[in-house]
Amino acid sequence: MIDGELQFASYTREQLVEALRHIDREQYPKNFANAQAEWAARLAASAGTEPLAAESGESGHLQSPPALIRMLAAMLIAGGAAGVAVYAWVFQIAGPIENASWQIWVVSFLPLLLMAVAIATGVQLWRRDGAARSWATFLYALQIPLLEFHGYAYQFFLGFAAPVRHGPGGTNLFLQFGTTFDLGSEVSPDRFLIGVNLVAVVCLVILMAVPRSNEPVPVRVGAGNA
Repeated sequence: MIDGELQFASYTREQLVEALRHIDREQYPKNFANAQAEWAARLAASAGTEPLAAESGESGHLQSPPALIRMLAAMLIAGGAAGVAVYAWVFQIAGPIENASWQIWVVSFLPLLLMAVAIATGVQLWRRDGAARSWATFLYALQIPLLEFHGYAYQFFLGFAAPVRHGPGGTNLFLQFGTTFDLGSEVSPDRFLIGVNLVAVVCLVILMAVPRSNEPVPVRVGAGNA
């Protein structure tokens, strides 16, 4: 491979990111410089002027996420924090569960895990519009369905929900505030209910529709090949 012969103008964004991450900048300085120049040109074309850091190690200029994305991040943080506080209070009242069945352990600690992930995801999504968006998409997708059938139930809300439910009593729209996690088996076997959380649907659409911010490209000194 001759240093400087690679033409990065034809690379897709993903290919260019991979090239910047893996080109050995010491062995192929011209290829590295050309890849950097192409990345900087694309950033300038899409976002005004957006310099690409050329320092050693892993660095880059971060754009703040769009306001709508930060709003969703704040909802994850607030909903997760509220849920952790409520479950901590419930555990304090309920007392120890050392002799409980494995189902009780799962139902008790799975919500806490999800809420902790929601807080961490919200913080990362607020700071940078990167991999945290995939986790946010997953968390909001979990909040869409409501189900009750054959004696089992599932619902998961963080902070605010507007579920449309169809079941006994017809079809109804509710507004719910607070954090809820229900993975129970104490529902009547004859009861059937299905629903959709409209707030989670809107949030998921926003996450999928709003373009990602330009992310920094990590550059590793002496890593990979051209």
